[in-house]
Amino acid sequence: MLFNALSAHPDLWSLYRESDAIIEHFFPVAMESGRSDVVRSDQVDDYTAARMEQNFFDAVGKMGGSQVALSQASGNFLRTPIGRRFLSIPVLSRLRLSMVMSRVGRHRKQSPLRIVEKTPENCFRIELLERVFEEPLYIHLTREPRASIASILTGWRDSHEFRRFEFPSDFHIKGYTGRAWCFGLVPGWEDLKGSNLNEVCARQWLSYSQHARDDLAKVGSRSVRVAYEDLTRDPGPVLRRIAEWADLDHQPFERFVAGLPIVNTFSKPEPDRWRKVEREINGILPIVAEEAAALGYRLS
Repeated sequence: MLFNALSAHPDLWSLYRESDAIIEHFFPVAMESGRSDVVRSDQVDDYTAARMEQNFFDAVGKMGGSQVALSQASGNFLRTPIGRRFLSIPVLSRLRLSMVMSRVGRHRKQSPLRIVEKTPENCFRIELLERVFEEPLYIHLTREPRASIASILTGWRDSHEFRRFEFPSDFHIKGYTGRAWCFGLVPGWEDLKGSNLNEVCARQWLSYSQHARDDLAKVGSRSVRVAYEDLTRDPGPVLRRIAEWADLDHQPFERFVAGLPIVNTFSKPEPDRWRKVEREINGILPIVAEEAAALGYRLS
């Protein structure tokens, strides 16, 4: 939701999708011992950084210049059965949208650009981003850990979209019938062999959060933390705070005060949806309690 709102700002350019394809072209990831999504600064030479920056420049487009954004009415339609089928048409995929917007905005591109980007795995690549871009800004979007972990758990079980790597032949996870790793390949994933799926999801959330918090502490005021709960409850003040922090005109965000733009979900956000898997979530709370407290969340 936040990414879509930022992508619609006329002063920002966007991929309109995640950046894995660009980054993993230079730093491929595989489910092999000792490898993960983490990329540190000493792995990035000047030549690679320059090429990656150029690839971002070539790939981004601009939707906000045409004042195109999905309205609340459009969002309601896209949640209907007909709307879901409409979204499933290949031409409307994120990749195709990104390609179209890149072509539309090509004649207006002039360096430097301000690019908005959202890729969860970039929690592990902040040192990389520091090498590629000049003084980038980071919005650290946090969410209540139980809700976050429940969402990860659902993604593992119910969606093919997040599957990334086939398991090694001797690797398995209890409570999971698939043979593919989902979401970020966290450092130390090898130690999760034979673990219950809820623990794998908790360890993933913990690794994402710790890497982001530790590395963002090094960039000072170029990072701001935003709570998902504040954003969804009352987006206006949050968007205005982001605009002031990022030196952006807040007026283009005013269209979202009454409701944030549609995202790739077909159900309304519910803070207590995690209770559908409450028993599994309660079983992993000791793993995440300390990190949750560091983010300001109480789990009791």
